[in-house]
Amino acid sequence: MKATIPVSRIKTTLLVLFTLTLSCNTAEKSTEPATVAKLEELKSSLGISAMYDMYWLDSVSAELKKIPAEEVPLAMLSEANRDLGWRYCDIKAFGPATIYFIEAKELAELANDPFHLTEATLALGWMFHRFQASDLAFQYYNEALKASYAAENPNLKARAYHELAKTSLHANQYEQARKYANYGLQLGNVTNKSWIIQLQNDIGLSYLNDKKYEEARVAFIKAIEFAGDDLYAAGYVYGNLAITHMAEGDFNAAAKNLKRDFDISLQLADYPSAASSAIDLADCFT
Repeated sequence: MKATIPVSRIKTTLLVLFTLTLSCNTAEKSTEPATVAKLEELKSSLGISAMYDMYWLDSVSAELKKIPAEEVPLAMLSEANRDLGWRYCDIKAFGPATIYFIEAKELAELANDPFHLTEATLALGWMFHRFQASDLAFQYYNEALKASYAAENPNLKARAYHELAKTSLHANQYEQARKYANYGLQLGNVTNKSWIIQLQNDIGLSYLNDKKYEEARVAFIKAIEFAGDDLYAAGYVYGNLAITHMAEGDFNAAAKNLKRDFDISLQLADYPSAASSAIDLADCFT
């Protein structure tokens, strides 16, 4: 005798299949090409090197708010909000910048995207560090560090450790700064050497601020070795090495390194840094 399937069960099964099909179709249509293209256009405009003003940024903000979140990838929308936040920072409009960094963080969380979550959280940490709110800066940088491990991105990990070390320096927590910097230096597969240079420089600064000049010199010289032909990185480390020599009273050595910093700044057309180096250089002979 063949088993018969109740009609009610058949109806239930068909209903489930219909619902699944509908949800699949909805997922497939969750991004609209025209809307994605509009978002791409806005993102591109934010990346163009130009003189931004509040009026233009507010107009971009208005256009961004018109884009329905359900029609574009949330990670892309997070990135656009973060980029807009940085452009507001460029004109020192830090209130709107903070709002967009928070929005970027929330969108990245919804997207379950650890890479963009790390980037947005680092931006928030930078903002609070700038306003010397060390507790909040530490909070967001630690969140960013955790997200960077979820993203399995060594460069983001190194950057997060650098930001934690930098914030520790500003809080006069020199041993903690060295701890974070050394954690960053122990990472493997960091392809962006600028973070390695900055982490080594952080160690030098922690010793310099702690008045341990010999250890500072060793750390700065090692950072310069890491820098190699990276003129920008080598320049600011030469400046820190010069400050160390000045603190020790070795003005000849200080002048030598300040001259290197001055020459590199001119080569890079970084005239404010060149002027600062020239002033410090003059102090060596007065």
